[in-house]
Amino acid sequence: MSELFKFEFRKLFKGATFYVIAAIMVGLMFLSALLLRATSEIFSTIADEIDESAMTAGLKAVSSSVFIGGLSNSSFSLLCAIFVSLFALKDNSGPIKTVVSKGYTRTQIFFSKYLVSLSATLIMVVATMTLAYPVALLVFGPMDALPDNTLELLLGQIASAVAMHAIFFAVANSIGKTAIAILINIIAPTVVAILIGIIDGVLDLTKIQLSSFWIGSLLDNFSTTYASDTTRLISFFACAAYVAAALVVGSLIAKKKEY
Repeated sequence: MSELFKFEFRKLFKGATFYVIAAIMVGLMFLSALLLRATSEIFSTIADEIDESAMTAGLKAVSSSVFIGGLSNSSFSLLCAIFVSLFALKDNSGPIKTVVSKGYTRTQIFFSKYLVSLSATLIMVVATMTLAYPVALLVFGPMDALPDNTLELLLGQIASAVAMHAIFFAVANSIGKTAIAILINIIAPTVVAILIGIIDGVLDLTKIQLSSFWIGSLLDNFSTTYASDTTRLISFFACAAYVAAALVVGSLIAKKKEY
């Protein structure tokens, strides 16, 4: 099994996909901060009166929110869908048959690919979240004191990323066609979110909405301080449920795959 992991990690670090996606993710986070700063300056120039103290306080508040929402502002969902689909299906035609011929089971192949692509995703997530702090300071200057639950928010974002990765990986591995997997992983979450939103409207729920716990909304629940404690707690459990469901269903389908 160790040789299988070495093979997957070698494939990961020798290819350009990991580095390109990571660079784009960080770049989009930085660009998002720049656009937000430009928007703030445009509004300040057209204002009739500019209260310098209020402006400074506003920038401090925005600086902290840019740091906390750094991962969400990096188009993580889109880039994760692309990266996972490309990595999961990269060697589906030739090399994978050689791996199978060496005696590795389809379950071993599934989980080795899953764990290596998860490691790569976590590296990108942590790098983006870490760099969001100096980017916020560089673009907006000193920030307000961070919320007391900042660590919870950041851990929740990591949990959301793990859940999203698991769903994307299971879908891609089950489909087996790179282009189709990318399209489904990009489009399906939005379509389902719309349908769940309609259900929320029909049920007219007030305290808890189902759409808040769909895979595409979990990251948002941890990217601001607006979500309630109850929403964040349920979101943690939802992340675990998505990962468990994706791995169980994905591994069962992987057992029946023909290479």
